[in-house]
Amino acid sequence: MMYKFAEDLSDRISKKPQESQSQTSEQEGADVAIDIGLTKLPYYNDKTSAIEETTEESSHYAGEPVHIHLTGFDTYTRIFAAKYYPNHNPPLSALNTFFDKHGLRVTIRADAEQGKDERGEWGSAEEQRKTIEALGKGELEDVGGKKAWAEKVEITEGEAEGRGVSSTRVRKAVKGEDWDTVGRLCTPKVAEWVRGEGLYTVDG
Repeated sequence: MMYKFAEDLSDRISKKPQESQSQTSEQEGADVAIDIGLTKLPYYNDKTSAIEETTEESSHYAGEPVHIHLTGFDTYTRIFAAKYYPNHNPPLSALNTFFDKHGLRVTIRADAEQGKDERGEWGSAEEQRKTIEALGKGELEDVGGKKAWAEKVEITEGEAEGRGVSSTRVRKAVKGEDWDTVGRLCTPKVAEWVRGEGLYTVDG
């Protein structure tokens, strides 16, 4: 699935009109290198350590690349949940190595049918934003969260076309054989692959 998504992403980038008039014709439509990695490591500090080890051994990366992990608000709350770091004191000190170099881009979770101020499963957009901003206000210091980390956390509400996209909605649409909805929630090659492989069906 990730390979199909990478193909769609590459196609979209290569076809996107260039914003800068100074770019040469060689730069326009240039291929973008996309790497795919698989890991069983559940925590972001462990994931990024594994990526660092891989990039250090590779000749494809110069210097020390910064990792910006793209997450939804729900994943953000898990990253900063102290209960997941029982072997660290204070718990969130486990994230020191991650935020020393890297950061997060967190997308507010809102359903497509909702206005941005309406309450959904995760609260309104404003409530979610306040939860994320609590880090920079020092409200997580008692469990090891540092205010300085907030400078490495970008908050976005995402583009309108992506609002309401979630794996839960995709699975529900597949089970209902609502392929139009699957097509709206997934990129073209991913939607085709999901349907062709029978993913998320009872038999699949």
